[in-house]
Amino acid sequence: MDATRLSSHVSVIGLAEPFVLAPPSTKALLFELTDVLYETTVWRRWLLRLLTRMGLSTNYQAFFDHWDRLFLGEINSGRRTMRDALATFLLSEGLAPTLVDEIVSAAGAQYKAIEAEPRLLPSVATTLSHLSGRGLPLAISADSDQSADQVREKLKKLGVAGQFRQVISSRDLRSAKPEPVCYLAAVTALGLAPHDVVFVGCRPAHLAGAAAVGLGTISIGGTAGAAADHRLTRFDQLLDLYG
Repeated sequence: MDATRLSSHVSVIGLAEPFVLAPPSTKALLFELTDVLYETTVWRRWLLRLLTRMGLSTNYQAFFDHWDRLFLGEINSGRRTMRDALATFLLSEGLAPTLVDEIVSAAGAQYKAIEAEPRLLPSVATTLSHLSGRGLPLAISADSDQSADQVREKLKKLGVAGQFRQVISSRDLRSAKPEPVCYLAAVTALGLAPHDVVFVGCRPAHLAGAAAVGLGTISIGGTAGAAADHRLTRFDQLLDLYG
């Protein structure tokens, strides 16, 4: 963001360094869904524990970096099913086909059980309520294997559906982040220009994709060193930016 558009410097407890208030020209916030509003690592940790017990030698970061890079976008854009992608991935990791079938079935059942009972991350509900109550439009750009209608149903379960004016899903777009359409479709639905909207995410590639099409960026609890206009450690620190 242009420094001439920024307000005074403030320090916030929990941040590694001082940051600047968001510019008043921000007209909407566009949120990623997973690991920003609710956590998805529960299933990942369960899967890795299972694979470790079956003899796979790896670590969380390396394993899921590989998964995200090669398969997650294919799933979230609707070009590949979770079952097919996971089977292909596990075979490429050297597991025996007989084990892969068993793991994929168990992993699918566990994934559905966890997704059926999503839980908001701390302070998300109250922060969203405060932001929308101040008249700031909020929207979702979800990287998801579910349609926008299904994402809305999930938001209802989470108790925050009424806070969002627009919900866009990668499944409907047939494209996943960081493809430009994933951001621009939401911006267009809001009736705004890219420079009016700030994207709130946690993955470096997603934040970079947002910046590339002209959105401001906020990283919440993401990878250390992820490039963003603001890096927050807690969701409720959005209120310090948009207070």
